[in-house]
Amino acid sequence: MTSFTIIPIGCGHYRSDTEQMAGLLVQAKFEILPDADNADIVILYIASKNMEIALWEKLDSLEKQYPHKMYILAGCLPTHNQERVAKYSILGVRQIHHIVEIVEEVLHENKVEFLDAKELPPLHLPRVRSNTLIQSIPIARGCRGVCHYCKCKKKSLESYNAAEIKKEVQTTIQLGAREIWLSSPDLAAYGVDLKTNFPSLLGELVEIPGDFMIHLGRMSIEHLHKIGEELVAIYKHEKIHKYLHLPLYSSSPVALKSTKKKYTPLQYQTVAQLFREKIRDLNLEIDILVGHPEETDEDFWLLQGFIRAINPDKINLIFYSERLHGPVSSPALPLEELGRRASVLTDIHNNLSKLQNERWLGWEGNIIIEQKAETENQWIGRNYAYKPLWVEGDFRPGDVISVKITRLQAGDLKAERIPISQLKSAKD
Repeated sequence: MTSFTIIPIGCGHYRSDTEQMAGLLVQAKFEILPDADNADIVILYIASKNMEIALWEKLDSLEKQYPHKMYILAGCLPTHNQERVAKYSILGVRQIHHIVEIVEEVLHENKVEFLDAKELPPLHLPRVRSNTLIQSIPIARGCRGVCHYCKCKKKSLESYNAAEIKKEVQTTIQLGAREIWLSSPDLAAYGVDLKTNFPSLLGELVEIPGDFMIHLGRMSIEHLHKIGEELVAIYKHEKIHKYLHLPLYSSSPVALKSTKKKYTPLQYQTVAQLFREKIRDLNLEIDILVGHPEETDEDFWLLQGFIRAINPDKINLIFYSERLHGPVSSPALPLEELGRRASVLTDIHNNLSKLQNERWLGWEGNIIIEQKAETENQWIGRNYAYKPLWVEGDFRPGDVISVKITRLQAGDLKAERIPISQLKSAKD
């Protein structure tokens, strides 16, 4: 029996694509293996534009170790290094349902490309579930952004019908999932092509019976500022994690325009403050672009104040790349200045994160155990705000336990298990 393995590179929100590709191949009588050691075909699925370096490093390593295996590239495919990309058979994000066809072509030593952007993969496809606790479900394909890296030329957004999404969520919950991760290049843009919006979809999903939480990925200010008030209202529902991932990139209008971001600093600040004021215990994560050549010293100084005013729980640093973020006429920042800015932002992150975590000391409530930590007898669980908590004990993924946050250690929240009879406060 011909065997295969799928190696995901990038964001876990797109786990659904790899599970469905695996499901289709298993249905077609191919054998799935956990790694490349004994697999005949290796499929690398790229889930993020920022993962191109990781892709080539992984591919270099695999080809050096297994030079005679067959390789397929799938997902968010890069345009950079076209000569190398052209060596492989490739499968775009809108063609995952053609995975069996492309594998059969590769077995016949044919190099093919499935990049037709006019299709929308069926939402209900067979799966090989990699995690019965957490299930990622796509709600839309494509986007309305302007990217410098994507090989797929069609940029229009295409949303799945709410009834289809609801059916998929119901099926997933019946199979034991405790967390539903909704995925899309931009969740806030959902439904603009169907004359509906994201809050309306969430309103239907939270009414599904069952003990589960909905986890939301990144949302752009471009669309979020139009639905902010409506989304805040549904965010208060107990089935939605009080977590918000809101990319900022820069507070400089010049840098935002250069990177083709279609929002203003004022719009960003308005949305962030709205959620901070209305959602108790909001866990806010932001992305900052470091080293944009057109961001002046004054811009960087203002950015620091801007970040402190937003008061995020976590800051992700993304370093400027001409290929990913677009070319500019200004020269690149010196490496010394780039390092200085990264150091300043890291210090701000550490201070703000510590202050935000200190607010949680003494909190009591339920958490869902997600995974084993690297240290012995330690597990990581998440509470209703998707805060990671470290707790000692003998657990299994999916266990729901009651804990009290007792201390802050190296920036991490440490908790102790308590009997449910002693629980004083949950998520009220």
